Amino acid sequence: MSVARWSDPQSRLDLHNISINFAAASRGRCGFTHLDSGRVCQLPHRHRGPCDLRPQNRMCAARG
Repeated sequence: MSVARWSDPQSRLDLHNISINFAAASRGRCGFTHLDSGRVCQLPHRHRGPCDLRPQNRMCAARG
């Protein structure tokens, strides 16, 4: 029996949610998006404590 890892985007049931950034979630990040500001949490999926919301343009620059 195969067990999916929580960081595997295929096993995340929250990807259909509008408040989850698909690109961040696909990279194993939390991906929670504050809809009013557009900031996205870049902490690992299922992290402890509050989200660390960062502007999306900073994420794009980090990808290179």
